[in-house]
Amino acid sequence: MKRVLLIGLPNVGKSTIFRRFINNQVRIYTHPGSAVEVKRGRLKVEGQEVEIIDLPGVYNLFSNADNEKVARNILIDETPDLVIQVADAKNLKRSFVLTSLLAEFNIPLVLVVNMADEAVQKGIKVKRHKLEDMLGTAVIETVASEGVGIASVVSALGKALKPSYPSRLPTILADAVRSLAGLMAEKAYAEWGKRALALFSLADDKETSRWARQRSGISDNEAALHIIEDAGRSYFRSLDLVISRANDHWAEALYAESVYFTPVTSTPILNRIGDLALT
Repeated sequence: MKRVLLIGLPNVGKSTIFRRFINNQVRIYTHPGSAVEVKRGRLKVEGQEVEIIDLPGVYNLFSNADNEKVARNILIDETPDLVIQVADAKNLKRSFVLTSLLAEFNIPLVLVVNMADEAVQKGIKVKRHKLEDMLGTAVIETVASEGVGIASVVSALGKALKPSYPSRLPTILADAVRSLAGLMAEKAYAEWGKRALALFSLADDKETSRWARQRSGISDNEAALHIIEDAGRSYFRSLDLVISRANDHWAEALYAESVYFTPVTSTPILNRIGDLALT
């Protein structure tokens, strides 16, 4: 059975999309060791059963807020076949930081740009094909509240691609990630999972890095510890901050190349009513 994770920042319409996918037999449970709720449901796509897991909203995957810890654990432990990231079309720059990290993992990815109608009302336009070219994977615009674009997302579940863009990490970190992932060769993780764990292992946050090193089996590996220490000595700031800055720069490039603004020639009727009420 194919397994798909729904991920995104809070309030981007992720759960609305989940409800569009699954209209019955939804299971809601509290993730062990937390108060965070996770939803699961199943649907059939071209005769194949697919499990959809709706993760809690997250801003990044390096921090140790409850939502981030749960999302990180499920991402690694559930070994999904692909990730659907849902983004708010009105605030894409913030979502692109998470997109950049997921692309750095090299996990099969579909980017859903939701609330496209609200973005248009604000004069925000997305060059979808340009964004697809830059990421190397599918980008789909939706209006989840109306069901617009949902069929295209379902269709993309069987065609998700690994992002094809080259790593934006500095050479020292890119080499460290590759070497750490290589030390996990005997572990039963997909290649993208090993890469993700290698990145998390470089975090200066002790809880995050300890978790990643235990999961990957490198916590007592002297070669792995030397790789991490050597990488750490190469920078004056924490390694997770270096990784985050690389993602930030790529997010800015994605935004600059794929999002543009047009003059809003007419004000939606509801806004006009609101303006009149204030006069």
